[in-house]
Amino acid sequence: MTRALVLIDKHEGMTSLLLGARNNNQSENSTVRLLAQYRSLGRPVEQEQHLSTRRSSPRHADSGDTAIKPEVAPIARLHEEFGQPSSTINILKDLS
Repeated sequence: MTRALVLIDKHEGMTSLLLGARNNNQSENSTVRLLAQYRSLGRPVEQEQHLSTRRSSPRHADSGDTAIKPEVAPIARLHEEFGQPSSTINILKDLS
């Protein structure tokens, strides 16, 4: 069995004050450590990014806050989009 690391919503809009106070201020540091470990072992890494269709949302594609945080960005991007009635899910995979 291969273990994979799945990162969800590690984009700039997730730290927007419009979403309220955060309860996990060490999330990025923990994610960076886990990501480095998985990459060093050659294990798969997948990221999901949930985007909103509401223009007022910090998770809307036009908000300027949908970039994946640089410290956890995929090495190379394979982009797949799945349309949902109220959101879009982007799946980003590390490719070696």
